[in-house]
Amino acid sequence: MAAGLMIRSMKEKESEISILNNYTFSYEDLLKIQKKVLSAKSIDDRKKIRGLDEKRADIIPAGIIILATIFEQFGIDKITISGYALREGIIFDSINNEIDQIPQKETKNLRSESIDKLANSCNYDIKHCYHVAELAKSFFHQFADVHKLPDEYVEYLTSASKLHDIGYHISHSKHHKHSQYIIVNSELLGFNENEIRAIACIARYHRKSHPKNSHEEFMMLPKKWKIVVQKLSAILRIVDALDRTHKKLVKNIDLQTDKNKVNISVENNMKDIEIELWSLDRRKELFKEVFGLEISVKSNN
Repeated sequence: MAAGLMIRSMKEKESEISILNNYTFSYEDLLKIQKKVLSAKSIDDRKKIRGLDEKRADIIPAGIIILATIFEQFGIDKITISGYALREGIIFDSINNEIDQIPQKETKNLRSESIDKLANSCNYDIKHCYHVAELAKSFFHQFADVHKLPDEYVEYLTSASKLHDIGYHISHSKHHKHSQYIIVNSELLGFNENEIRAIACIARYHRKSHPKNSHEEFMMLPKKWKIVVQKLSAILRIVDALDRTHKKLVKNIDLQTDKNKVNISVENNMKDIEIELWSLDRRKELFKEVFGLEISVKSNN
């Protein structure tokens, strides 16, 4: 963990360091930080190394050497840090030994189950949010040639979609901010710090203000993740508007993109979704700002 903190501090200087669950670093990264630690001539010099807990300054050289030797002897190229320790491992191992057959769905997808668990623990319109998640997934895949994000990033969009209203039970008018706070401070197993913060920010920006560097959680993200948040929150604003009444009036969407516009075809009579269209008109500016495209909706009846 100590090595991971120093390595991340060295590589991501613009980001505050807190948790490292699921953070991966390489043998090459470790050798760089080992050189830095061993070149420090005193404990006081080592205390100045960014990311190092001062209480570990006296023993860190031995720890770094042992870790580097393990990498070398076992031919390890990369390692992923767990936010859990041996005591949790002993508990899980004991449970596995006591129970003959653990249902596969209990361990198959830890990340999605963490999202669902948080969603089910909050008092809000979960059916609306899960419907928005389906619309968001469809939009993401149909819009892939424009947003140019990896396919697996749809998980961040659907996760944020499922959780974007969980702050409602705290405050209606500022529920987007409360949603962000709850997500950031929840234990979402399987996600690393940047992923959790990105999901929280995407959820926060489904309404009201656009992403800004003056916002603490957004500011703490590396540049790459800020771009992800901008793109995915722009999409979330559109699909959330398409279920403004929470009545699932827009069940499916079909996208056609040209140089200047994205045309969204829906099956409904346009008069039936007047509130959705009104909401879309209020929330489309971020989409235009990020992608440089207008949004229009038409009926395919």
